[in-house]
This record gives sequence, structure tokens and C-alpha cells, in this order.
Amino acid sequence: MYPEDKPVEGAYVLLKDAYGKEWDGYTNADGICVLNANIDNTKPVSLEVKKTGYKKETKTITPYIWSNDGYAFGFNNQNNILRKINTDEMYMVYSDGDSVVYGYSSDFGKYWLLEKIGRGVNPTIVKTMDGLIAMWNNPTNTYIEYAVLTSPWIPGEDFPVLRSSEPILRSAWSNDNKYGAYIGHRWLNVDRGDLLFGKWNDSDIENLIIDTVFDFEGNDGAIPMASPLASPFYIYDEETYISGCISTDWELVSRWWDKRIGTWKEKFRLSPIGQKAMNPSVDYDNQVTTFIWEVDNNGTTEIWRSGMEYGEISVTEGMNKYPISKNVVQSSYINNYLSLIHI
Repeated sequence: MYPEDKPVEGAYVLLKDAYGKEWDGYTNADGICVLNANIDNTKPVSLEVKKTGYKKETKTITPYIWSNDGYAFGFNNQNNILRKINTDEMYMVYSDGDSVVYGYSSDFGKYWLLEKIGRGVNPTIVKTMDGLIAMWNNPTNTYIEYAVLTSPWIPGEDFPVLRSSEPILRSAWSNDNKYGAYIGHRWLNVDRGDLLFGKWNDSDIENLIIDTVFDFEGNDGAIPMASPLASPFYIYDEETYISGCISTDWELVSRWWDKRIGTWKEKFRLSPIGQKAMNPSVDYDNQVTTFIWEVDNNGTTEIWRSGMEYGEISVTEGMNKYPISKNVVQSSYINNYLSLIHI
């Protein structure tokens, strides 16, 4: 047995973070040194180990993507990873405890540069002409915060809501408009609120216009409870937008904006009567808007979808009775054979 195969006791260990802060100690009889270090895991750290009679070792440990939050990449209709069209550039936001982390990759996700941009949970992201907008709930879920990336990230103002669901951000297809949606709860510990839809041009989020899609009292045919949705929507040969949510009756409901008369259309119920819809998502492609959601059927998760063409529901059906899926993302799911299925 070579000497290097044995634990080395009494070696000096020095850990230094990207900000110059240091932690040190010595290895025990098992060759282990425990350091009570509080480090920023989005930055590289250096590690030095030395002892008289041994060659000094110095290593740089590069950051990697990690999170202690099981829902680090959001849920429902949130976008968390984006790709710049016709390039290998990618952008990402996720949560790490109560921190919001932004990532940039120039090689299609092989390596990431990471940066903490705020404190909170449920982050989401949208691309602008010259940068990005990230949005999230503050750590206590009482209001929404956002930041705009030009260079560097610039914190925005807080949204004026008492308590909010996770925010949703989407881009229009034919212009520079951006859309956002969230459920603003008027009262604490009351699982109902107003489904609010915001619209603004590109990065000019300070001038967003907020409209109520479904209100707290149910005057629009449904009372919002959870899972806000937003998406571009195509009708009358022009692009508009659609928004929806899960109601207090556990129905998946939506309304689309009629540009011709300047109003939200009557409520559409996407899920069948009596069904308990959960974790919905919506996307638009080739003049067809597809909703997808989960249903708990006696402990088995089923996937359902509903398609809309020209403002009318064209199909509502169950897609798979035995999927392995936690959160539905962009009209796709993972079945019991671990295959990714696109609808």
C-alpha cells in the first residue's frame, strides 16, 4: 500500500470563496476536515491542502447547478429555461432556498455562468429584444418582485398585491408585447382571489397595464383559486391573448381578449364537469391553443388536454392513464415507460 492510500492526519486545509472570505482547519485521524463554511454556490471557491513532507495541493471548485428546493424550476405555466432563437445561447432562472439564481450558457447548457439576482421563490423568465425580465414571489409569498437584465440586472418595483400566487410570463408571437398573469389574494389564508393579467411592450414593464380576467366575487363566471395561465392566442386572423386558472370548483377555466370589441369573452370551461384539474399549462402553435392538466384518479395521475381553434373547443380527452409526471410542462408529459410524449 502506498502512503497516499492512507488517511493523512494533521493536514492544513484552507477554503477561500470568491469574495476573499476564508475558512481553515486540520484533518482528523480519518483524513477528514469539517469546515462550517457559508458559501455562495454560484461562484467558484479555491481549496488548498498542505502538510510538511507532502506535496501541496490547490484546487479550484467551479459552481454547479443545485438547489434545496424540490420545485426549483417552477410549475404550471412558468417558463424557466429559454433558448435564443438560432443560437446555442440559453437563459435560466431557478430557486435555491430563498435565493433566485440566474444562469447563462453559450454552449446549449453544457456549462453555465450563475448569478444570484434576488431573494424569493417561484421564479420565471421572459426574453426581451435586448435582455431579459425575471419575476418571482418574495420569500414570504406576500408580493411579486422583478428585475430587468440589460447590463447588469436592475431591480424593479414591487407589485401592489397583498398576497400572490406564482407569476407567469409569456411573449407574443408577432410583436414585442409581453404578458404576465398571477392571482392576487385579497385576504390572508383565503384560497381565492383575482386573476390579474398584465400587458406591456418589450422591457417597459413599468408601464404595464393590468386587467382583471376573473374577479374575487365570481362576477365573471368563476372564482380564481390557483394556477394562473397566460398565452398568445390567434383568432380572426390576428394575434391576441388568453388567460385562465383553476377555480374554487377545481375547474380549469379561461377567457380570451376580443380585440374587435375590447373586452374579455365569456368563460370557457376546459375540464369536464366534476373533474378535479391540477397543474395546468397552455401553449399555442399553428393557430391551435392546447391546454394540458393533471387529474388525480384514486391515486393514479392522468393527463388530460383540451384544444381550442378560432375560439372554440375542438377536443377534450384523457391522454394517458399511467404517467409518471409531477408538473406538466408545455403540452408534453412523461409516461410510465419514461418516454417524453409531446402533444
